[in-house]
Amino acid sequence: MQEFDAIYAEGGYFNLTVHPRVGYGSGSPARVAIVEKLIAYIKRHDGVRFAGMLETGAMVPETPGDWRRDWSGQ
Repeated sequence: MQEFDAIYAEGGYFNLTVHPRVGYGSGSPARVAIVEKLIAYIKRHDGVRFAGMLETGAMVPETPGDWRRDWSGQ
């Protein structure tokens, strides 16, 4: 949640990747519960939108300037 909060505060892009495999992926019961809590938490924020990777990939060429960040600290 802290990672999302930091990115949200800057208007950035948060990418959540999960793997359904049980055992070492995101599919174990404990991990599923955490992912569910995270998604519920994220949904409470204004302006948040969920998109699959194909949709996200299609957006990048349309708005490349929106995906840049100046990391120089200036």
